[in-house]
Formats: sequence, C-alpha cells, structure tokens
Amino acid sequence: MHPQGQAKLGELIARAASGGVQLIIESHSDHLFNGIRVAIKNGFVKSDDVSVFYFVRDENSNEHITTIEQPIIESNGRLSHKPKGFFDEYSKQLDELIK
Repeated sequence: MHPQGQAKLGELIARAASGGVQLIIESHSDHLFNGIRVAIKNGFVKSDDVSVFYFVRDENSNEHITTIEQPIIESNGRLSHKPKGFFDEYSKQLDELIK
C-alpha cells in the first residue's frame, strides 16, 4: 500500500477507536503508526484510547525471553520514549548507503 494510504488507514483506525471500536493491530508500518499519532495530535482520538506494545526479544539469551515495552503516545503525537530498535530501520539503511 502506498505510504500516504497507510497513513490514512492509521487515521481511520484511530477514528474507529474514538467511536468505541476495539481494534488489535499488528504492524511494522511506520506510516500507519504515524497516521495514528497525527490523528491523536489533531484530536480525532484521545491518546488514552490508544495503546502501543513493543515486543523485544533478548537475542543474547539462550532462552526465548521477550520483554514488552509500552511507549505512550502523548496528546501532541509524540512518544514518551522510543524503545531500542523501534522504527530505526530507515536510519540503518541510510547509514549503510553512505558508507
């Protein structure tokens, strides 16, 4: 899906949530996620109506240990904190290209 379409889908998801619809979305799309963040900033949905869960696997462990981080989307659309590895692939790829 085109990035603009993903962002609009994020807005639609946020608007549905503001109407009381419970949605569970799994995505790796920063465009979709940012569409939700913009919808919060623009007042289409309250930040309290959106939860984000980020699953982090400990790759250094011999066991399958996963922790869950929950950054909060603030009313201005910003994140309370950015977990390590959270939407940083774009920067990693650019770094590789400029080597």
